[in-house]
Amino acid sequence: MKKLLLLCFMSLFFSVAHAQSQSENQQVDYPVSDGQSLRFAIPSNWEVRANPQPYELRFSSANPETVTGIFVYKKEDLAEESTPNALLERQIEVFKSKIKNFKVVEDKQTVTRNFKALADSKVITSALYVGDFEASRYYYYFTLIEPAYNKDVFLLSVQFASPSDWKKMKPVLDAVTLSTKLVDK
Repeated sequence: MKKLLLLCFMSLFFSVAHAQSQSENQQVDYPVSDGQSLRFAIPSNWEVRANPQPYELRFSSANPETVTGIFVYKKEDLAEESTPNALLERQIEVFKSKIKNFKVVEDKQTVTRNFKALADSKVITSALYVGDFEASRYYYYFTLIEPAYNKDVFLLSVQFASPSDWKKMKPVLDAVTLSTKLVDK
C-alpha cells in the first residue's frame, strides 16, 4: 500500500512539474566574456539548435517554420567606419539577394526600452519584410539590439515565421528580443 501511495504521489508530482515547465520560459546563456553572458528567455517548448550556423544562437518553435537566429557582435571587432546599424542594413541586403519577391512590410523603427534594472534596458531597431524562399512565403523580422548596460556588445536577430502564424508568433518573437540581458556568471 505504501508503495502504491508513493507511486501515486510521484506521478502527481511529475505531472504538476511538467505542466508548470510547459508554461514557463527556459533560459539560454551565451558567453560574451569570462565573467558575463547574454541571457535569453525562450518558450519552454522551443528547441536550441545544436548547429546554429550561420548564427551564434538559433532557436526554433515546435513549428519548425518559426525560427530566431542571433548574431552576437563585439564593437571592438567592427571596422572603424562600421556601425551596428550598418551591419543591420548589410544583413537585410544579404537576405534581399537570396529571397525572391523580398519587400518591406514595416520600415525600420527604433525604440528605447528603459527598465528599472539597467541590465534590461536596450535600444531596439527593427524592420519587417516578406519574401518567398523555395516554395514558401515567410515574414522576416530583423532586429538590432543595443544593450544600454554594455556598449561593447550588440546583437542582430533574424526571426522568421509563416504569414499564417505571424499574428500569433510576433508577440512571442518580441518577448525573446525583450528578454535579452547581461548576467554575471
